[in-house]
Amino acid sequence: MHWTKTQPSFFSQDGEDFLLNQILESQKPGFFVDVGSADPVKASNSYLFYLNGWRGLCVDASPGLISLYQKYRPKDLFINAFVGKCLGTREFYIFNEPFLNTGSRQRKDFLSEKTDYEFQQQVLVQQLPLSEILKKNMPPEKTIEFMSLDVEEGELEVLESNDWSRYRPRVVVMEVLHQDREKIGENSAVQFLKKQGYRPTIILPRSVFFTAL
Repeated sequence: MHWTKTQPSFFSQDGEDFLLNQILESQKPGFFVDVGSADPVKASNSYLFYLNGWRGLCVDASPGLISLYQKYRPKDLFINAFVGKCLGTREFYIFNEPFLNTGSRQRKDFLSEKTDYEFQQQVLVQQLPLSEILKKNMPPEKTIEFMSLDVEEGELEVLESNDWSRYRPRVVVMEVLHQDREKIGENSAVQFLKKQGYRPTIILPRSVFFTAL
């Protein structure tokens, strides 16, 4: 863990990586999966772990990220694709703030109509199921210690595209937007994870932590 003299440093928006470190503090450097990884450093839930010897698989559909990952995280594997239920292509919506890029038309319309962020263009991107990505790229000797999931309201589709009988992270950190935190259990992606044997353990302003039972 990186520390300053006065406080721990972290890169994620709300200290998700700091809390993950507390949960996994006795764990030797392991393997992670970061879906919707966005910028390799800024607001990343996994970059701090990379600095401390962990290695992982980062997936994001936004164009222009490959060179950044090659520069800042050359020992991680980056896949430029949208994670969805089937193989194919997907419409992807680009904003002037890259962290808001999304494959959800509903999310795109909300951002365009209700915020000051500017929609820039619509592109076609490769779509792959998470199970296929992991099958082809997961080191056979590794298990997933944590999965970070932040895909602008496409979380349920990502979860449904995984093979949970084969790939079961110890901890899942998932973005949950526009949800009364007292009613977090009504979110469809949260309900799906509960059915897979995970329970919510930490609720942050934008993220929920789940631990396998």
